[in-house]
Amino acid sequence: MKEQTILIVDDELKNIQLLNHMLNPIYKIRTALNGKEALDRVVLRPLPHLILLDIMMPGIDGFEVCRKLKENPLTEKIPVIFITAKSDIVDETRGLEMGAVDYINKPVSEPIVKARVKAQIMLSDQRIASEILIRERTREIEQLQEQQQVIIDFMPSILIGIDSDKKIRFWNKKAFEKTGLASDSVTGKNLLSVYPQLIKEISIINDVIDTGKERFISKRAYFEEGEIKYEDIIIYSLSQDKNISAMIRIDDKTELVRMEELVIQNDKMLSLGGLAAGMAHEINNPLAGILQTVSAMSNRFGEKINMQANIKAAELAGTTVESINSFLAHRGFLQMLENISQSGVRAMTIIENMLGFSRKSKGIFSSSSIISLLNKTLILASSDFNLSQKYDFKCVQISTDIEDNIPDIFCDTIQIQQVLLNILLNGAQAMKSAEILNPKFNIMVKYDEKIKHVIIEIRNNGPEISEESQGRIFEPFYTTKDPGEGTGLGLSVSYFIITGNHNGSLSLESSPGEGVTFIISLPVLNKG
Repeated sequence: MKEQTILIVDDELKNIQLLNHMLNPIYKIRTALNGKEALDRVVLRPLPHLILLDIMMPGIDGFEVCRKLKENPLTEKIPVIFITAKSDIVDETRGLEMGAVDYINKPVSEPIVKARVKAQIMLSDQRIASEILIRERTREIEQLQEQQQVIIDFMPSILIGIDSDKKIRFWNKKAFEKTGLASDSVTGKNLLSVYPQLIKEISIINDVIDTGKERFISKRAYFEEGEIKYEDIIIYSLSQDKNISAMIRIDDKTELVRMEELVIQNDKMLSLGGLAAGMAHEINNPLAGILQTVSAMSNRFGEKINMQANIKAAELAGTTVESINSFLAHRGFLQMLENISQSGVRAMTIIENMLGFSRKSKGIFSSSSIISLLNKTLILASSDFNLSQKYDFKCVQISTDIEDNIPDIFCDTIQIQQVLLNILLNGAQAMKSAEILNPKFNIMVKYDEKIKHVIIEIRNNGPEISEESQGRIFEPFYTTKDPGEGTGLGLSVSYFIITGNHNGSLSLESSPGEGVTFIISLPVLNKG
């Protein structure tokens, strides 16, 4: 049953239909075609959890609608996301200053819309749940203080209660875990003396104490242990309590922000994939013309050199076909044409593989030969070249040890190529960074009859991976590369593809002097 409601406001029906198509399977949708209609419908029970609001509308525009929503105590806490074609930074800033929580430009991307809507729905639910919990518990604080402490200690949030002088009166277990300071050691002390991270928010805390109005700070960035992290801060007024004037709730949102960044990066990569495919198509056209011309020249000057048209052309030039043939043979002309033809065919093969790899996976599984996929991936990898690092995959020596009669696997071919390519390029780059003189890959493919899996081992003679890194190598965002050279997503995505999508396994082995071996295990097709 759909319980979370979204109000979509846009004066163009096609935009409402598009957003409805994206969100309707997940959320209950209401719609409004103008600002007045939106203000009338937003107060209908139950109140919507989120409003997607267009700016440019006749009559009451989106900015005015947002202003009226925030002035109404009944609707002021409903999060608003502007969805608009207006991309000017001034407009975006104005919208956020008026109380909107986010801003999405048209044309919209379905992954981004879903991710941001989900994030705001989660925040809205969390805020409502925490508000109810805190207000209920604080009314009983005198009678149920010990019980309340136990309950709140199980919450995943940091909770700090302060009086009007900003002295700490409440300190939960999560706050202790964050700071290492026990509740009895901080009670009565000034907030900033024990939690200096809140120094930038002190004016907001003062405002909440003075006005009694709740304040919310979304995704505040801070530095910890050498990396940027994010947290939400909610400050509530508890003016009716004798001891506590305000409650501060802090929630770690680092993983949520990382996921949003991943969605955005994925959207960018889809765009780049389309661009690469378009370029490949453009290259294919002149390349086909070159190969066609080379083929025609080979016909005219090869075995068919004595054709009547050639004889006439030679006579007009004052020579003979025999003389031309002798000249071409001594100058290696035909061999040159053959070399051009071979190079052109190789280029077209690379482009064909690139086009196949760049196509978005549709999750279609089919019977496939792992040997064929491996060969296609090696051709694709051989075109990888990094000018700034003077790195060329073709300089890596490849040896293979493949058993006969390897059965087919049941897989998404594009996803499996993605895994193979990622492992090969990561290994080649690691060997280059370590300045390995003779970089090598040894690829072994065998069939394990006992578990009915095809096993692919990809071994390189690069640097050893430490035990600590081996334990984390498949974690999202973990990378051993220098800053700016890797996202830490390639191997985690590969792990998910193999284990989550294909019921296989992905592991690695590494020890001093032995390089690194990635081991992929995939179930075979209809092997019973």
